[in-house]
Amino acid sequence: MEIKHGGKNMNTKDMGLAPEEKIALVQRYSALYMPRLPYHNYDHAVDVAQATERLADLENLGTLQRFLLQTGAYFHDIIYEINAKDNEERSALLAEDFLPIVGYDYEDIFQVSSLVMATKISTKPKSKLEKLMCDADVDNLGRPDFFDKCELLRQERGVEDKKVWYTNALKFLQGHQYYTEAAKDLRQKGFEENMKNLQRLVYQL
Repeated sequence: MEIKHGGKNMNTKDMGLAPEEKIALVQRYSALYMPRLPYHNYDHAVDVAQATERLADLENLGTLQRFLLQTGAYFHDIIYEINAKDNEERSALLAEDFLPIVGYDYEDIFQVSSLVMATKISTKPKSKLEKLMCDADVDNLGRPDFFDKCELLRQERGVEDKKVWYTNALKFLQGHQYYTEAAKDLRQKGFEENMKNLQRLVYQL
């Protein structure tokens, strides 16, 4: 079967797709439509999807929960315009438009939309899956590649003054906390080390 969405064709065997087939199509769709920005791009979607898997392992999540988190990861920034205030809303609407085509049911689509919306800054995640989604989205804050990702984000935002950028990044980290015990166990130590190194960098600039 051929699926056409947004002017591009996608093929499926039938509408009775297995979960792994649905995810494969979602992943392909994400690869086609994710922005081509320095930070917010398909690599970021894959990064977040992989982070959900690590956290799901630590939380011993079931197949359906992993399926929803993976889908949310590939859709959460699929529409991203710098300085726009409604990226998450538009990404959620796009997910709601596409997912029925590949056989997601109403409840799954509702859950995925909620996961996408939970990543909006200032939104407080409520459910366990929403909290895991938010922690996966900022998994790099506690990783060794934090400064590489931060630099890509600076380039994306077009901020020339590095002291201003890293001072604001430090403020963000100082106001951040992981929501789940799994993320704390996995990333808290690295997060604190990155914050110390960021403080040193800001002092040196």
